[in-house]
Amino acid sequence: MWQMSSRSGVATLRTAIHLLLTLEHLFVDVLKELPEQWNNTKKLAISIKQTVAPLQANEVANIRRKLADFDARQQEFRDDFHKMAAFSYSCVYPYDELDRVGSPAVY
Repeated sequence: MWQMSSRSGVATLRTAIHLLLTLEHLFVDVLKELPEQWNNTKKLAISIKQTVAPLQANEVANIRRKLADFDARQQEFRDDFHKMAAFSYSCVYPYDELDRVGSPAVY
């Protein structure tokens, strides 16, 4: 009985060793290919970065232009806002003046 179980254990061990040896050859092949694949990936990343850089620069320029336009409109609104009669010291009824003008500053 003991001899039978040890034989099956040895057979299982031999199968496991054979499987490990087979997998070792597969892993060695894969490990040899990995550095080349990594270099290809780095080259691809660099080429994509070079392709995207002009697009990013254009988008940055668009955002800066929009920001400058917004700042100009904001300054213009601020100047017009301060020139309103409702903000003058001589204005007797400033709230009525704001209602009459319908200023967006009230909202």
